[in-house]
Amino acid sequence: MKANTTTPVVSIGIYAAVVASHQVAIRGEVREDFKAAPTLAGLTKLTKRLEPYAGSLVVAEPTAGTWLPLAHAVSAAGCEMGFVANRDSARLRNAITGTSKTDVIDADMLAHCTEVLGVGSAAIPPPGQIALRRAIRRRHVCAVDAHRVECRLRALAAWAFPDLWRATGGHTVAQPLLTRWPHLERLSRARLASITEIVAAHSRDSHPEQRAERIQTAAAGWDTFWSGRLDLDDLGWELTEMPGDINTADQRKKGDATHLETAKAPTAHAGLNRPGSCVLARFMLDIAAPVGARHFLAGFRFLGDTSSGRWATLAPAPW
Repeated sequence: MKANTTTPVVSIGIYAAVVASHQVAIRGEVREDFKAAPTLAGLTKLTKRLEPYAGSLVVAEPTAGTWLPLAHAVSAAGCEMGFVANRDSARLRNAITGTSKTDVIDADMLAHCTEVLGVGSAAIPPPGQIALRRAIRRRHVCAVDAHRVECRLRALAAWAFPDLWRATGGHTVAQPLLTRWPHLERLSRARLASITEIVAAHSRDSHPEQRAERIQTAAAGWDTFWSGRLDLDDLGWELTEMPGDINTADQRKKGDATHLETAKAPTAHAGLNRPGSCVLARFMLDIAAPVGARHFLAGFRFLGDTSSGRWATLAPAPW
Protein backbone atom coordinates (compact mmCIF):
# COMPACT_ATOMS: atom_id res chain seq x y z
CA MET A 1 0.00 0.00 0.00
CA LYS A 2 1.41 3.40 -1.02
CA ALA A 3 1.91 5.85 1.81
CA ASN A 4 0.08 9.17 1.71
CA THR A 5 2.73 11.84 1.29
CA THR A 6 0.36 14.72 0.60
CA THR A 7 1.19 17.82 2.64
CA PRO A 8 -1.77 18.84 4.83
CA VAL A 9 -3.51 22.03 3.75
CA VAL A 10 -3.06 24.37 6.68
CA SER A 11 -2.70 28.05 7.52
CA ILE A 12 -0.16 28.99 10.16
CA GLY A 13 0.01 32.05 12.38
CA ILE A 14 2.83 33.06 14.70
CA TYR A 15 2.38 35.66 17.39
CA ALA A 16 5.96 36.89 17.73
CA ALA A 17 7.27 37.89 21.15
CA VAL A 18 10.31 39.98 21.93
CA VAL A 19 11.21 38.37 25.27
CA ALA A 20 8.71 35.55 25.86
CA SER A 21 8.13 32.52 23.62
CA HIS A 22 6.47 32.78 20.20
CA GLN A 23 2.94 31.37 20.06
CA VAL A 24 2.29 29.22 16.97
CA ALA A 25 -1.18 28.26 15.72
CA ILE A 26 -1.73 25.71 12.92
CA ARG A 27 -5.25 25.63 11.50
CA GLY A 28 -6.92 23.68 8.69
CA GLU A 29 -6.70 19.92 8.19
CA VAL A 30 -4.46 19.88 11.25
CA ARG A 31 -5.07 21.89 14.41
CA GLU A 32 -2.12 22.43 16.65
CA ASP A 33 -0.85 25.01 19.14
CA PHE A 34 2.65 25.21 20.56
CA LYS A 35 5.26 27.66 21.76
CA ALA A 36 8.78 28.24 20.47
CA ALA A 37 11.38 30.28 22.32
CA PRO A 38 13.23 33.03 20.41
CA THR A 39 16.50 31.19 21.06
CA LEU A 40 18.57 29.02 18.73
CA ALA A 41 17.01 25.90 20.26
CA GLY A 42 13.54 27.39 19.92
CA LEU A 43 14.05 28.36 16.27
CA THR A 44 15.39 24.87 15.51
CA LYS A 45 12.30 23.40 17.17
CA LEU A 46 10.07 25.70 15.12
CA THR A 47 11.74 24.60 11.88
CA LYS A 48 11.27 20.92 12.68
CA ARG A 49 7.64 21.37 13.72
CA LEU A 50 6.84 23.20 10.47
CA GLU A 51 8.66 20.82 8.10
CA PRO A 52 5.56 18.59 7.62
CA TYR A 53 3.72 21.66 6.32
CA ALA A 54 6.31 22.69 3.70
CA GLY A 55 4.83 25.07 1.13
CA SER A 56 2.33 26.58 3.57
CA LEU A 57 2.16 30.29 4.28
CA VAL A 58 3.13 31.45 7.76
CA VAL A 59 1.72 34.82 8.81
CA ALA A 60 3.18 37.01 11.56
CA GLU A 61 3.27 40.61 12.66
CA PRO A 62 6.60 42.42 12.10
CA THR A 63 7.29 42.86 15.81
CA ALA A 64 10.56 44.69 16.50
CA GLY A 65 13.35 42.66 14.91
CA THR A 66 11.98 39.21 15.79
CA TRP A 67 10.48 38.79 12.31
CA LEU A 68 13.90 38.31 10.72
CA PRO A 69 15.09 35.17 12.58
CA LEU A 70 11.52 33.88 12.39
CA ALA A 71 11.50 34.33 8.61
CA HIS A 72 14.74 32.37 8.24
CA ALA A 73 13.50 29.58 10.52
CA VAL A 74 10.25 29.35 8.55
CA SER A 75 12.13 29.37 5.25
CA ALA A 76 14.39 26.55 6.47
CA ALA A 77 11.23 24.46 7.00
CA GLY A 78 10.21 25.00 3.37
CA CYS A 79 7.37 27.38 4.22
CA GLU A 80 6.73 30.89 2.98
CA MET A 81 6.58 33.93 5.24
CA GLY A 82 3.96 36.66 5.07
CA PHE A 83 3.50 39.76 7.18
CA VAL A 84 0.43 41.67 8.24
CA ALA A 85 0.55 45.25 9.51
CA ASN A 86 -0.08 45.56 13.23
CA ARG A 87 -2.87 48.07 12.69
CA ASP A 88 -4.72 45.68 10.35
CA SER A 89 -4.39 42.71 12.69
CA ALA A 90 -5.58 44.87 15.59
CA ARG A 91 -8.75 45.83 13.70
CA LEU A 92 -9.40 42.20 12.82
CA ARG A 93 -8.84 41.10 16.42
CA ASN A 94 -11.30 43.70 17.72
CA ALA A 95 -13.89 42.60 15.18
CA ILE A 96 -13.54 38.92 16.12
CA THR A 97 -12.86 38.85 19.85
CA GLY A 98 -13.58 42.37 21.06
CA THR A 99 -11.44 43.25 24.06
CA SER A 100 -10.20 39.69 24.61
CA LYS A 101 -6.51 39.35 23.89
CA THR A 102 -4.18 36.44 24.55
CA ASP A 103 -1.22 34.98 22.68
CA VAL A 104 -3.35 32.04 21.55
CA ILE A 105 -6.13 34.31 20.26
CA ASP A 106 -3.61 36.44 18.38
CA ALA A 107 -1.88 33.44 16.82
CA ASP A 108 -5.26 31.96 15.79
CA MET A 109 -6.29 35.29 14.27
CA LEU A 110 -3.01 35.52 12.31
CA ALA A 111 -3.55 32.00 10.98
CA HIS A 112 -6.80 33.18 9.38
CA CYS A 113 -5.38 36.44 7.99
CA THR A 114 -4.67 34.75 4.67
CA GLU A 115 -8.40 34.30 4.08
CA VAL A 116 -9.57 37.63 5.48
CA LEU A 117 -6.79 40.10 4.57
CA GLY A 118 -5.31 38.35 1.57
CA VAL A 119 -1.77 38.24 2.95
CA GLY A 120 0.86 37.12 0.43
CA SER A 121 4.36 35.79 0.80
CA ALA A 122 7.22 38.26 1.25
CA ALA A 123 10.82 37.71 0.18
CA ILE A 124 13.44 37.75 2.92
CA PRO A 125 15.63 40.82 2.33
CA PRO A 126 19.32 40.14 1.65
CA PRO A 127 21.97 41.18 4.22
CA GLY A 128 23.03 44.25 2.23
CA GLN A 129 19.49 45.58 2.08
CA ILE A 130 19.04 45.14 5.83
CA ALA A 131 22.35 46.89 6.51
CA LEU A 132 21.35 49.76 4.24
CA ARG A 133 18.00 50.29 5.91
CA ARG A 134 19.49 50.08 9.39
CA ALA A 135 22.14 52.63 8.40
CA ILE A 136 19.42 54.97 7.13
CA ARG A 137 17.51 54.55 10.37
CA ARG A 138 20.59 55.22 12.51
CA ARG A 139 21.29 58.41 10.58
CA HIS A 140 17.66 59.46 11.00
CA VAL A 141 17.82 58.86 14.78
CA CYS A 142 20.98 61.00 15.03
CA ALA A 143 19.33 63.80 13.08
CA VAL A 144 16.28 63.65 15.36
CA ASP A 145 18.48 63.73 18.48
CA ALA A 146 20.29 66.84 17.25
CA HIS A 147 16.99 68.49 16.35
CA ARG A 148 15.55 67.81 19.81
CA VAL A 149 18.47 69.57 21.48
CA GLU A 150 18.05 72.50 19.08
CA CYS A 151 14.36 72.66 20.04
CA ARG A 152 15.29 72.71 23.74
CA LEU A 153 17.75 75.55 23.11
CA ARG A 154 15.12 77.49 21.17
CA ALA A 155 12.53 76.92 23.92
CA LEU A 156 14.98 78.16 26.57
CA ALA A 157 15.88 81.24 24.55
CA ALA A 158 12.19 82.06 24.00
CA TRP A 159 11.79 83.08 27.64
CA ALA A 160 15.31 83.55 29.00
CA PHE A 161 16.69 85.97 26.39
CA PRO A 162 14.29 86.40 23.41
CA ASP A 163 15.91 89.69 22.29
CA LEU A 164 19.31 88.04 22.12
CA TRP A 165 17.93 85.14 20.11
CA ARG A 166 16.23 87.45 17.63
CA ALA A 167 19.43 89.43 17.28
CA THR A 168 21.38 86.29 16.38
CA GLY A 169 18.79 85.32 13.78
CA GLY A 170 18.55 81.68 14.83
CA HIS A 171 20.67 78.59 15.41
CA THR A 172 23.28 79.30 12.75
CA VAL A 173 24.78 82.23 14.66
CA ALA A 174 23.46 81.46 18.16
CA GLN A 175 25.15 78.06 18.52
CA PRO A 176 28.75 79.14 17.87
CA LEU A 177 28.14 82.34 19.82
CA LEU A 178 26.80 80.56 22.91
CA THR A 179 29.46 77.88 22.60
CA ARG A 180 32.12 80.56 23.06
CA TRP A 181 30.24 82.76 25.55
CA PRO A 182 27.55 80.69 27.33
CA HIS A 183 27.23 83.24 30.18
CA LEU A 184 25.28 86.41 29.42
CA GLU A 185 27.66 88.56 31.45
CA ARG A 186 30.70 87.33 29.53
CA LEU A 187 28.91 87.82 26.21
CA SER A 188 27.96 91.38 27.17
CA ARG A 189 31.62 92.15 27.97
CA ALA A 190 33.13 90.38 24.98
CA ARG A 191 35.10 92.35 22.40
CA LEU A 192 32.76 93.64 19.72
CA ALA A 193 35.26 92.64 17.05
CA SER A 194 35.17 89.01 18.25
CA ILE A 195 31.36 88.90 18.09
CA THR A 196 31.45 90.53 14.67
CA GLU A 197 33.87 87.87 13.47
CA ILE A 198 31.49 85.06 14.48
CA VAL A 199 28.49 86.81 12.92
CA ALA A 200 30.37 87.34 9.66
CA ALA A 201 31.57 83.73 9.58
CA HIS A 202 28.13 82.17 10.14
CA SER A 203 25.79 84.54 8.33
CA ARG A 204 25.44 86.53 5.13
CA ASP A 205 24.70 89.76 6.94
CA SER A 206 26.04 92.71 4.95
CA HIS A 207 26.57 94.66 8.19
CA PRO A 208 27.78 92.10 10.78
CA GLU A 209 29.05 94.80 13.13
CA GLN A 210 25.53 96.16 13.57
CA ARG A 211 24.16 92.73 14.41
CA ALA A 212 27.07 92.23 16.82
CA GLU A 213 26.10 95.45 18.61
CA ARG A 214 22.49 94.29 18.93
CA ILE A 215 23.66 90.95 20.29
CA GLN A 216 25.90 92.57 22.89
CA THR A 217 23.21 95.06 23.94
CA ALA A 218 20.60 92.28 24.31
CA ALA A 219 22.99 90.14 26.35
CA ALA A 220 23.76 93.05 28.69
CA GLY A 221 20.07 93.86 29.07
CA TRP A 222 19.01 90.33 29.96
CA ASP A 223 21.97 89.90 32.29
CA THR A 224 20.79 92.98 34.19
CA PHE A 225 17.17 91.84 34.11
CA TRP A 226 17.89 88.39 35.56
CA SER A 227 20.40 89.58 38.17
CA GLY A 228 19.10 88.42 41.56
CA ARG A 229 16.04 86.79 39.91
CA LEU A 230 17.60 83.80 38.20
CA ASP A 231 20.68 81.66 38.82
CA LEU A 232 22.77 82.90 35.91
CA ASP A 233 25.54 80.38 36.62
CA ASP A 234 23.05 77.56 36.21
CA LEU A 235 21.74 79.16 33.02
CA GLY A 236 25.31 79.44 31.75
CA TRP A 237 25.98 75.79 32.57
CA GLU A 238 22.85 74.74 30.65
CA LEU A 239 23.87 76.86 27.68
CA THR A 240 27.31 75.26 27.80
CA GLU A 241 25.85 71.74 27.63
CA MET A 242 23.31 72.29 24.87
CA PRO A 243 25.68 73.32 22.04
CA GLY A 244 27.96 70.49 23.12
CA ASP A 245 25.08 68.02 22.83
CA ILE A 246 24.23 69.40 19.39
CA ASN A 247 27.84 69.10 18.23
CA THR A 248 28.05 65.54 19.57
CA ALA A 249 24.86 64.57 17.73
CA ASP A 250 26.15 66.23 14.54
CA GLN A 251 29.41 64.28 14.77
CA ARG A 252 27.46 61.04 15.24
CA LYS A 253 25.33 61.95 12.22
CA LYS A 254 28.45 62.54 10.13
CA GLY A 255 29.85 59.18 11.20
CA ASP A 256 26.62 57.40 10.35
CA ALA A 257 26.45 59.24 7.01
CA THR A 258 29.95 57.97 6.21
CA HIS A 259 28.88 54.44 7.08
CA LEU A 260 25.73 54.91 5.03
CA GLU A 261 27.74 55.88 1.97
CA THR A 262 29.81 52.70 2.25
CA ALA A 263 26.81 50.42 2.79
CA LYS A 264 26.32 48.50 -0.43
CA ALA A 265 23.54 45.98 -0.97
CA PRO A 266 23.79 43.06 -3.42
CA THR A 267 22.97 44.00 -7.00
CA ALA A 268 19.46 42.83 -7.87
CA HIS A 269 16.47 43.73 -10.00
CA ALA A 270 14.97 47.02 -8.83
CA GLY A 271 11.62 46.67 -10.54
CA LEU A 272 11.39 50.35 -11.42
CA ASN A 273 9.78 49.68 -14.81
CA ARG A 274 6.51 48.61 -13.21
CA PRO A 275 3.44 50.86 -13.05
CA GLY A 276 3.46 53.15 -10.03
CA SER A 277 6.92 52.13 -8.93
CA CYS A 278 8.54 55.37 -10.14
CA VAL A 279 6.68 57.33 -7.45
CA LEU A 280 7.88 54.89 -4.81
CA ALA A 281 11.42 55.12 -6.17
CA ARG A 282 11.43 58.93 -5.99
CA PHE A 283 10.18 58.73 -2.40
CA MET A 284 12.95 56.32 -1.44
CA LEU A 285 15.61 58.32 -3.25
CA ASP A 286 14.58 61.43 -1.32
CA ILE A 287 15.05 59.53 1.94
CA ALA A 288 18.39 58.04 0.99
CA ALA A 289 19.85 60.92 -1.00
CA PRO A 290 23.20 60.77 0.84
CA VAL A 291 23.71 57.19 -0.32
CA GLY A 292 23.59 57.76 -4.05
CA ALA A 293 21.10 56.23 -6.45
CA ARG A 294 23.29 53.34 -7.57
CA HIS A 295 23.81 52.10 -4.01
CA PHE A 296 20.24 52.60 -2.87
CA LEU A 297 18.45 51.03 -5.82
CA ALA A 298 20.80 48.07 -5.80
CA GLY A 299 19.30 46.93 -2.49
CA PHE A 300 15.80 46.17 -3.76
CA ARG A 301 14.35 42.92 -5.03
CA PHE A 302 10.89 43.98 -6.14
CA LEU A 303 9.00 41.24 -7.97
CA GLY A 304 5.97 43.44 -8.54
CA ASP A 305 3.92 46.35 -7.26
CA THR A 306 2.60 44.33 -4.33
CA SER A 307 6.02 43.31 -3.06
CA SER A 308 7.46 46.82 -3.51
CA GLY A 309 4.54 48.33 -1.63
CA ARG A 310 4.86 45.74 1.09
CA TRP A 311 8.55 46.56 1.47
CA ALA A 312 7.99 50.31 1.74
CA THR A 313 4.88 50.41 3.91
CA LEU A 314 4.85 47.19 5.88
CA ALA A 315 8.53 46.56 6.48
CA PRO A 316 9.10 47.13 10.23
CA ALA A 317 10.60 50.44 11.26
CA PRO A 318 13.18 49.06 13.74
CA TRP A 319 15.33 47.56 10.95
